[in-house]
Amino acid sequence: LKTMKINAARMGASARMGYINATDLADYLVNKGVPFRDAHGISGRLVMLCDAKQCALDDLTIGEFREVCDLIDRDIYEAIDMKTCVEKRNTKGAPGSISIKEIIEENRKYIAEDPVSVRGSWHSLFSDKDAPVYLEIGSGKGQFITGSALAHPERNYLACEGAVNVYPRILQKAGAQGLTNFKLIREYIIDPSEYFEYGELAGVYLNFSDPWPKERHAHRRLTHVSKLLAYKSI
Repeated sequence: LKTMKINAARMGASARMGYINATDLADYLVNKGVPFRDAHGISGRLVMLCDAKQCALDDLTIGEFREVCDLIDRDIYEAIDMKTCVEKRNTKGAPGSISIKEIIEENRKYIAEDPVSVRGSWHSLFSDKDAPVYLEIGSGKGQFITGSALAHPERNYLACEGAVNVYPRILQKAGAQGLTNFKLIREYIIDPSEYFEYGELAGVYLNFSDPWPKERHAHRRLTHVSKLLAYKSI
């Protein structure tokens, strides 16, 4: 992952071809006065047209849009643009960048900003520096790890989650519960020894990890024998 390069254009093209903006098309029609039931049907017909043509919704011409619904105007292209679809979702917990940034800033005290540099001194980040430290790798939305921290104030807890669209949910939960024994590592841990010294942790949790069912992907499993041995060393 450290050497991975993101092909933003390829990702954008894949998102467009998945018709995930079909709901935004229906919302657009509702704002034009179309009842949602009808808007849903119109959106579905346009998706079927795109599927037949093997194109994205915003590849349709304005004429093709109007053949299905004459209320559609040229502002449709902005309404169903992928960036617009994401950015307009800015309520708490939504994927819009403004919402995500607000959650992060409000709960920045829970973030271990440079986790590799803390190796050997994780206890120093917590109020109770003598309490044992427990780590969950792949914390998802943080239900288990924040719940554990709330139930066991005599322990310190670390969540590890690198998905930028997921870890803000962990921060939200920690902030709402007012945790004082919790920190978040916003990275994917490949080699635990880079982050922790031998015997530094009191325990490691794995909950509902990605199974990577194909044999050729076995080495990616958090439960692979090589990783289990690595956890044992910390």
